[in-house]
Amino acid sequence: MEPIKIKKAELAPLLINIASLNPETGEIEKGLLVEEITLGTKRILGKIRKALIVEYQEFENQIKEVKKECGEDKEKLQKELEELYKEEVEITVPRFKFEMIENVSSEQMYDFDLLEKIAE
Repeated sequence: MEPIKIKKAELAPLLINIASLNPETGEIEKGLLVEEITLGTKRILGKIRKALIVEYQEFENQIKEVKKECGEDKEKLQKELEELYKEEVEITVPRFKFEMIENVSSEQMYDFDLLEKIAE
């Protein structure tokens, strides 16, 4: 299984496309995981989501470290954050078949270009 490469700047948008949680209940209320797609596709998306969450949490920690290191130097902070956002992470999880979500009829606007990166 070939790893999926994703820029750190794409982690949050991908997570939102896969599943958005209701802040009050903690339940998934938006995203592909609530759409009418096969259970197999939902399982694969769930695995991808878990891997993305791990990477996103690490990314958040790196942002905190950079902010701490840069202190009040806004120019240095901006430069460091730009570099951080360009970095790529690799996740080794199965890919889902893109055609399984191509015809999702929803009011939500999915970023299909971004979702193609995690599909086969």
